[in-house]
Amino acid sequence: MDKEQIKSNILELIDEKVEVPPYELEPLFNKAGVPFNGKRSMTTDTDKKRVVFYHCSTEFGEIIQELCKDNKIKIVTTQNCLTRYLIDGKVPPLPLSIGDKANVPSWLPVVFKIKEKDDE
Repeated sequence: MDKEQIKSNILELIDEKVEVPPYELEPLFNKAGVPFNGKRSMTTDTDKKRVVFYHCSTEFGEIIQELCKDNKIKIVTTQNCLTRYLIDGKVPPLPLSIGDKANVPSWLPVVFKIKEKDDE
């Protein structure tokens, strides 16, 4: 499966579920034979100590960055999805990021959503 097909599958899943945490994309990458887990972490643009996804692959990061750059998806930071991460056992071994600035590497719960035209 090529990169464009993976992007299409990601968009279909997000469209179907409305919002998707990063870890729910793992089966799509596994099916495509593309690494999902890795040694990288995705951070916010404004604060490199605020981690939105812990230990992802370079391939995962590139695909998500391209979808964001192409205005297809948006990364929504929300404390409301914290319960979802807890129930699914997907909380990374980092302190929870509280506030606008982190002093140490901290985790910020996020979900992916389809970017609408009025989101710009």
